[in-house]
Amino acid sequence: MRRWTIINGILVIMVVLLGFEIARTWGRVLPAIDTAPRAGSPDQPHEKGGGKKGGGDKAAAARAQQQPPVLVAAIGDKDLFDPTRRPPAVD
Repeated sequence: MRRWTIINGILVIMVVLLGFEIARTWGRVLPAIDTAPRAGSPDQPHEKGGGKKGGGDKAAAARAQQQPPVLVAAIGDKDLFDPTRRPPAVD
């Protein structure tokens, strides 16, 4: 009977610590996110070109021109679990 008391005591301590960590995580305040559009700065790293698929630079340039609020609104308006969803077509 003593073994079960020790095991249950350890489990209770683990549950209490886990509950404390969950409460601490949910009580945290998230930092503010800067969504201001940034101009292309020269210190940004350049990606290597010449991947396996040709024409990837055009799609990357089109995605880079869209602003984050526009992307968030576009993603939020779509149904996440719609079975007809497909990746955007590359022009």
